[in-house]
Amino acid sequence: MTPTFQQAVKRPVERSAHHLGSMYMARAKDLNPQPEDLRHLPALHGILHALNEPAAGIPQLVDFCSEIASLAGRLMHEAQRLVPDRDVETVGYALHVLGNRGLEEVLLEYLEDLTILKTDIEEEAVRKVLSSPYTTRSNNPPRGSRSPSARAQTDPIPTSKSGPPDSVR
Repeated sequence: MTPTFQQAVKRPVERSAHHLGSMYMARAKDLNPQPEDLRHLPALHGILHALNEPAAGIPQLVDFCSEIASLAGRLMHEAQRLVPDRDVETVGYALHVLGNRGLEEVLLEYLEDLTILKTDIEEEAVRKVLSSPYTTRSNNPPRGSRSPSARAQTDPIPTSKSGPPDSVR
């Protein structure tokens, strides 16, 4: 379960195995978002909220960033690129190297890739439905979907009495 921002700020920093970078690098061989990463949207929301909160620090960001292996791997990869002479072994150290601006850049790119992934998944689901043998296709457009000009060509022209309405006379 993803902690809320207030819970993350109030609890003490825990140094445990889930902060170790080698675990993320092993699990996130491909640093692209995976379909299971879509369920971590609350953690992404927590990161964005923490970035806007002056009282938040690296410990709170580590909790949120550590939940998503591919994001943690990207953060560590980018930090390692910036300091090639040092070993970036934790998400916390990666965040320290990158700073808020670097985290925002990596996060923006990750969110773009996550959006593309979600769109691809949705398009694939639509293709499956449309290719299903149980799907019937009709050449008739759905009711109410005709353009106004098409309606004008096929709908009868309303006739009216000449002159003002009876209530005006």
